[in-house]
Amino acid sequence: MKKLLLVLLFVPFVSLGQTAEDFFNSAKVKDSLEDYGGAIEDYTKAIELNPDNAEYYYKRGMSKYFSDDDKESIVDFNSAIELNPDNAEYYNIRGRAKNYLEDYGGAIEDFNKAI
Repeated sequence: MKKLLLVLLFVPFVSLGQTAEDFFNSAKVKDSLEDYGGAIEDYTKAIELNPDNAEYYYKRGMSKYFSDDDKESIVDFNSAIELNPDNAEYYNIRGRAKNYLEDYGGAIEDFNKAI
């Protein structure tokens, strides 16, 4: 019981020393294992530490997209595009999410921007 208590007290301090890049790398591993919920949590922590990194939003949006949460994935793709409006892949994947939501006009606009 004492060991469990020590572990529970120690874990928060370990995570305090992690950088945004540490959480981002952890999330990518979880993505590769199809642990999208865990990946989303780690991408969120990375974003909290570095909210100006478009790739973090894009990758979190991808995890949401693969979790069939297209509406929320679009929110992240919007953030990625706001931070980096010249990345064609961001428009492409947002267009795919819009297509699944049957927003065909919005999808076409995004695909045209990607092209």
